[in-house]
Amino acid sequence: MKLVGVRLQLTSCKQSLSSPTMVIIHNLVLLLLHFLCVCKNIIADVNANSTVSTATADVEYNQTDEIELAIAGLMPISTPNGGWNAAGVVPAIEMAISDVNNRTGLLEGYRLRLYLEDDHCDPGMATNILYKHLTAEPTKLMILGSGCSIASVPVANSAHYYNLLQASFSTSGELSEKGRFPMFFRVVQSDLGLNPPYLALLRHFEWKRVAVLYHDTLFFAKGKDNLLDILRKDGVDVVVSESFNDYPVHQIESIKKNDVRIIIVMGYEDKTRRAFCEGYKQGVYGAKYAWHIVSGWYEEDWYTINDTVCSPAQMTEAVEGTISTFQMLLDVTNTTTIAGSDVDTYYERYLDWPSTEVYGTNEWATPAYDSVWVVALALNNSREEIEKQEILDENGTFIRYKRLEDFSYTDEDMSRAFKEAMLNVKFHGVTGPFQFNSDRERQGIVLVHQTQGGRRALVALYQDATASLEFNEAIPFQWKGDGPPVDGLTWYVRDLTIIPALFYVACAMASIGLLLAVVFLVINIVFREHGYIRMSSPRLNNMIILGAMTAYLSVIFFGLDSKTVPGYNSIFCSVDTGILVISFTLGFGAMFAKTWRVYKIFTNKIHKRQALHDTHLMGFVGLLLLIDAVILATWQVFDPWVMEVKNLTTEITGDVAVVYRMETCECNYTFYWLGAIYAIKGLLLLFGCFLAYETRNVCVDGLNDSKQICVSVYNIVVLCVLGLTVNLAVQNNPTLTFGFTSSIIILSTTFTICLLFVPKVKVIIADPSGEELKRKRLREGLSVKGSMDGMRKHDSDLSVDTSTEILTAKVADLKWKLTEKDDEIKKLNDKMKSAENTPENVAVHSSGNDPTLNANKEFCSKEVYANLGYSDVKNMADAETQVEQNKSPKTANKLSKNLEQIVKHRKIPEKCKLVFINLGYSDDEDKDPDNVIYV
Repeated sequence: MKLVGVRLQLTSCKQSLSSPTMVIIHNLVLLLLHFLCVCKNIIADVNANSTVSTATADVEYNQTDEIELAIAGLMPISTPNGGWNAAGVVPAIEMAISDVNNRTGLLEGYRLRLYLEDDHCDPGMATNILYKHLTAEPTKLMILGSGCSIASVPVANSAHYYNLLQASFSTSGELSEKGRFPMFFRVVQSDLGLNPPYLALLRHFEWKRVAVLYHDTLFFAKGKDNLLDILRKDGVDVVVSESFNDYPVHQIESIKKNDVRIIIVMGYEDKTRRAFCEGYKQGVYGAKYAWHIVSGWYEEDWYTINDTVCSPAQMTEAVEGTISTFQMLLDVTNTTTIAGSDVDTYYERYLDWPSTEVYGTNEWATPAYDSVWVVALALNNSREEIEKQEILDENGTFIRYKRLEDFSYTDEDMSRAFKEAMLNVKFHGVTGPFQFNSDRERQGIVLVHQTQGGRRALVALYQDATASLEFNEAIPFQWKGDGPPVDGLTWYVRDLTIIPALFYVACAMASIGLLLAVVFLVINIVFREHGYIRMSSPRLNNMIILGAMTAYLSVIFFGLDSKTVPGYNSIFCSVDTGILVISFTLGFGAMFAKTWRVYKIFTNKIHKRQALHDTHLMGFVGLLLLIDAVILATWQVFDPWVMEVKNLTTEITGDVAVVYRMETCECNYTFYWLGAIYAIKGLLLLFGCFLAYETRNVCVDGLNDSKQICVSVYNIVVLCVLGLTVNLAVQNNPTLTFGFTSSIIILSTTFTICLLFVPKVKVIIADPSGEELKRKRLREGLSVKGSMDGMRKHDSDLSVDTSTEILTAKVADLKWKLTEKDDEIKKLNDKMKSAENTPENVAVHSSGNDPTLNANKEFCSKEVYANLGYSDVKNMADAETQVEQNKSPKTANKLSKNLEQIVKHRKIPEKCKLVFINLGYSDDEDKDPDNVIYV
């Protein structure tokens, strides 16, 4: 029959109860626990027949006149119920007591005496021992122990109620809760103190991705939480953090899936062996991986115990290269200790100490030895402060100053002095340099080992005070690969941007295009009164050129990014789109507006005069720009462009991965917004094509651009379709995308403005004054080919500025043409005089003075001019005079109407047939339909 150990943790209730009340409660609880533990020990002794007493006698001392300073002690000397056995530390404690008491100048007039009890590494027994110490004489000044964490916790949880300081080498992270254990001092680094060295190692090897596996217990969970907090504060990515109880199959699978190469394990030896075995089975070991063990108490051959499904050889291979950390339990610097000897001398004394044969040895004997010195130095250093404290009688009368032996469990002043003195303890012990930090934790040295060839090798030291690593040059780290493993793939980010050379070339070409557009603009403004330029509407030409200039500017904006412009942001995305849309509307909108006027002039079927000024056409372009502005503004307000960095592809070569990314402009409904703009621009192009087709037969120099429009639309459509197709194929390559886009914009814009303005420039170069143009019009006339609907009524369509120009050209043309025809008539008359008198040549006789011939000539000449609107024409001279004198719009209108009769219908008297045939007309419709005449 066994009585299960009872563990009772008392939390602080000072806020609600007075200290005397808490003391009474603690005494009652301790009395109860004492009774239970006594019963348990009796049963344990009967069943286990233990050969080690549950309590050891106090250490023997030479009797002197020195005042005794009692110290309460508890250690796990025997562990009948399992747990960590620390019997081997007792000889070291005895050595330390002896060294302290024999040290001159230390605690003069006093001697330490340790009352040591066996706590069995049991929390209930530890509580019972604390009660015995508190209720038995003499009064204990401090507590030393326990070395077992689970036994130290209940003692530390109660000691502060009795103003007792506790010095222990228990490593549990739970004891780091300083608010809960305000009087607890740890003389060795805690399990949590082994975590910072790993952070230093991660920094040194530039490991940023780790996995943490921990045994699913409260003890290791606290250590894991502390480690994760340290790592994450330093920016380490803890990719996997999972607990395990048996073989961590799924946990290792998660590590492989996430490609984590740095693995930290926290657990007891048996659990850690299973983790390594599973890692071996799944191939998570070798040159690619670095395993770490938080193992302050592992034996050197911990992995050789055959309690897993893996063979010893497999385990040896799996743990090769593993890094582990340990508290420095024996000074490796070989510095003289506070006892006046080096660690070798200490170790020899320890082995030869009489009680070592009884208790055996333990590697944790060194922190036990140093803990006695901590207590002694704290008491010695507090004497000056304590001897300033007064003892008063019940009336407040000064009796004397306090001494160490005056301590009581209710004396908070002396306890405070002890605590302050212990915080300032600093010496060099057998465990190395010793001091506490502000959290009452030991600041010392942590050993960093690596398993090399199946044995531990000391490769580095971690200094708590400086948080730095000191590497052992004699024994460097050894790795299975060419060097330390990487923490996964080494990721590089490569921003895809436009090649600078291409950007500069595109900017240069766009600048040349801008310069060309400026030249055309200057020519258009300077020669705006030139007949050829005037016929082409110079104001609208200016708008076309401005649209081209805007298109060239868009090339430069498309090439900008955050590399070239530090402040580049989403606003530039909106600007890029807006510039290109506006440039298209300005260029093609103005071009189509010009053609619309020609269309209205030559297709109007009514006689009502319409005034189509340039301002009207510019207003039409402005309306198109307003539509663009409304769409762009709505787009910006409800679904603005956002500049994003888009990850494209990833290339993996060995342990190196390169992520290619590029800056893109994105919005939620790009397809719909661009669809609306494309639809409007497409309708505009269709409208332009319609106008060009309808005015295809209007051949007026400088007036009609229908041919140029067709070519420009064809050019822009083909290039845009080609560019869109190519850009979709290379959209993830900003250099190619920019190259094709800028080329299309520059080529189409340059082609269009050259197609429109180079002919004008050629005319101006050939005829700067415009006189040759006037003469040409007089020679060639105004030609309107074909039969367009309503052509006969087109005159009434003209605006004031354009119709006057056209009609003036018509009058001049007719005058010149009639002059030429008159000369031809004279020549024909001369020929007719010499020709034979035949029936076909009714009007021709051999005699040049034939009155019939002269009559026909005179009649036909008069018929021609009469049909042109001149009356009372007696001879050629009269006709020419009237032509010169009658140039008013009214006369011009009349001339036009009569010209239609003679030219279009060609109805003439029979006797004038030969005359008109000789003027260039024909009487055969099939042979010459354009110049046929009808008698």
